[in-house]
Amino acid sequence: MLNLPAKKIIRRYPPTLLLYDSCILQNLCGKMRSGIEPFLTEIQSQTSPRISDYTVYELLRGANKKTEQEMRGVLNKITRFGVSTKVLVLSSLLYTLYQEERVDSGISDGDKILAATSILTQAPIMTQNGRHFPRPFFDEMEINFCRKTIIEYGSKQRQRDTSIVYFLEPDYSVINEKITKRK
Repeated sequence: MLNLPAKKIIRRYPPTLLLYDSCILQNLCGKMRSGIEPFLTEIQSQTSPRISDYTVYELLRGANKKTEQEMRGVLNKITRFGVSTKVLVLSSLLYTLYQEERVDSGISDGDKILAATSILTQAPIMTQNGRHFPRPFFDEMEINFCRKTIIEYGSKQRQRDTSIVYFLEPDYSVINEKITKRK
């Protein structure tokens, strides 16, 4: 059916591919820009960023002209994974599994599509919304390829804020078990 790996992949660190959640890129055009740009530069020097085609929709919907132009500039620099029938089938299966585990609260269809893309491509997800990729289906990765996973942002005159970035990878043994035992 889906031919998922039988167990957790032993990864090379840093990972070859890294799948960005839309929230990471939204912040390039927002108040976190001063903190996220150097962070992404460091990440991109060590891994190959990717996005889902669905992320393009998430980032451009409702954008004004200026934001759309900025986002298109960012999006044109990042390789994309298509949203195939296989991704959509796995996304719908994740919907069912999340419901059965009662972990579906507030998880959008877009995040399920991103989760399915991550599972099928074996690319970990970088996000600021860790709860959108729930345990037991995703686990935090050991991070030793970037200096920090907390982004500081804000102007020097005002109080600085922080945001945590999560690096999550699919737990294939759990996913396969849940698929096998689903109702």
